Amino acid sequence: MTEDTSIDQVFLKRLTKILEDNYKNEHFGVKELTAKFGMNRSNLYRKIRTIFGKSTSQYLREFRLQKAMEMLQDDIATSSEISYKVGFNSPTYFNTSFRKYYGYPPGEVRFQEPTSDNKSKDIDSFKKLYSILKVDKLKQIDKNTSGETKQIIPMVIISLVIAFSYYFYTDFSENTILTKKENDKISIAILPFKDMSPEDTQWFCESIAEEIRTKLSKIKGLRGISRTSIERYAERNKSIPEIAKELNVEYIMEGGVRKEGNRMQISVKLFNANEEKLWSEEYNAKTEDIFLIQNDVSKKIVQHLKLILSPEEEKTLEKIPTENLAAYQLVVKGHSFAAIHTQINLEKSIELYEQAIELDSNYARA
Repeated sequence: MTEDTSIDQVFLKRLTKILEDNYKNEHFGVKELTAKFGMNRSNLYRKIRTIFGKSTSQYLREFRLQKAMEMLQDDIATSSEISYKVGFNSPTYFNTSFRKYYGYPPGEVRFQEPTSDNKSKDIDSFKKLYSILKVDKLKQIDKNTSGETKQIIPMVIISLVIAFSYYFYTDFSENTILTKKENDKISIAILPFKDMSPEDTQWFCESIAEEIRTKLSKIKGLRGISRTSIERYAERNKSIPEIAKELNVEYIMEGGVRKEGNRMQISVKLFNANEEKLWSEEYNAKTEDIFLIQNDVSKKIVQHLKLILSPEEEKTLEKIPTENLAAYQLVVKGHSFAAIHTQINLEKSIELYEQAIELDSNYARA
């Protein structure tokens, strides 16, 4: 047995113990798991990604879903009650996650044939194999083997556990049980921000929402909705559940901006598809702090959706488009003109982009 295998065994055993002790707590997420391990987020992410082929947040979510399946099969409570028992803070999100993982909603568990679920068959086969190896065969071998061989056998068993775990969880091909698909991602729509300023600053409001969309689009575990798809909801003449259903998303964020001179007030709210408010915040700051606010909103969304980021993704959320606020505002205004495809507007947008480049020649977007 190699040293790396031994380390993986210890890691797996400890990970399972921590999750068994804490999966019922809805506030136990990646941050708490990291603290329990005494390991930084990046190292924990890489370790879980190497062994299981998925992110920390995904592994934690699927561990909870497996526990939920056990409870549903035992028929100990309703699916809504079980969603809270396994640490989901929303039955709606639980139902969505369960359907994506198992291929059918939790309410249909009782109607599913046990043999129809490939994952269940694989688990049962492994349990059977493990039981035979551990109980029957080891008893026979124990009578005829030396002390040295007896010490090796348990190591072989543990190695089989590690190997099976790697097989079961890694999405290395299209035929793997948990193949990574686009619809495995958490989905969110950032609605157009309302302009509540004394003067018309809709261009500024649009820039805030668009920058947040751009940042979130760089996160692999998140599926965002493009600006063109959500523009029709600028007037908010439909409810959150209606919009979520039409866009096929699990979360909606809306906001409003009041800008006066070099001061601004920005309010943001995050809802799930059932219109339960998950988070809201108000920012009162100078206009020059716009990049800090956009970064903070993006990070708060990631935290409340319990996503784990790679080091590269974390850096993306910290990036700012330019150090020159005036250049940024010129580009944003240019975008607002370019959105209306007339010759006059296009020429005006080009003029604004050129002015921005004069202020910051390294501003890629300009």
